Amino acid sequence: MIISKKTKHTQKTVKVPSMRINKNGHIVFNKAAVQLLEIEDNEKEGVVFGYQNNEPYVAYSTDEDCYKGMFKVGETSFRFGSKYEAEQILSCFNVEDKSIVLSVSDEPKEIVMSEGYKFLKLKRLVV
Repeated sequence: MIISKKTKHTQKTVKVPSMRINKNGHIVFNKAAVQLLEIEDNEKEGVVFGYQNNEPYVAYSTDEDCYKGMFKVGETSFRFGSKYEAEQILSCFNVEDKSIVLSVSDEPKEIVMSEGYKFLKLKRLVV
């Protein structure tokens, strides 16, 4: 029998910029995604979503009508709710009844510039 215990190699994880989304409209960006999107002030800054060829994208925004969220006390994840956007994004991945985790890609070939926004592609995270 091989016994596995918590060690230093099991504690260290690489943080991939990602967002978790579920059908109820809960959207949460992890710390790495918040840093990538450069969100610092949750009252003035937020995100907008874009769709191209049935693929979702996300961009940093300071517009008044962007999705503004909040940082949970003691954490750096950025969270907000939008059932409409959740349904739109889930439909791009043919998911209707559960939550999924998406990576926020900053690869140069997957960045789209549109109307002054720098959109980063959202891809299904495969673990």
